Amino acid sequence: EWARKNIVYCGGGGKAEKPAMPGVPGHLWFAVHRKAEPKMRAAFAAAKLACPTYVIRSAGCWVYRHQQHDPSKPLSNHSWGAAVDVDAGQNRLVSPALEPYSPAWVKRYPGGLPREWVEGFCSVGGIGWGGSWRGFVDPMHFEFVEP
Repeated sequence: EWARKNIVYCGGGGKAEKPAMPGVPGHLWFAVHRKAEPKMRAAFAAAKLACPTYVIRSAGCWVYRHQQHDPSKPLSNHSWGAAVDVDAGQNRLVSPALEPYSPAWVKRYPGGLPREWVEGFCSVGGIGWGGSWRGFVDPMHFEFVEP
């Protein structure tokens, strides 16, 4: 019932209520919280504008789970449709943390999200990026930190 009232499906046809996010291939779809959808759409558009040559391979948002898939941790913001992972295969979580875009970072993430793409996505404001976390980094992860 909660999902029916709060989650909207974007792209991919079938269940889609809204078009795909800008820059996200139309055959992909993901579900997002209704209140986060406009900001997410603006963030994807800003990222596409900032780095038009980057091609997104995967993007996932709403999935009910705990942080880092660990039941001892709180629910992830993905559980509420307020976080998105972009190109998970090329941007896996790593610990200890690396300085974003340092030589060690570039070696670890050779096909990772370009700095310009990340800066564009975050430029709409109110978005946290897992690549800037301390202790560990999760460069695929973006979450909405204000309504």
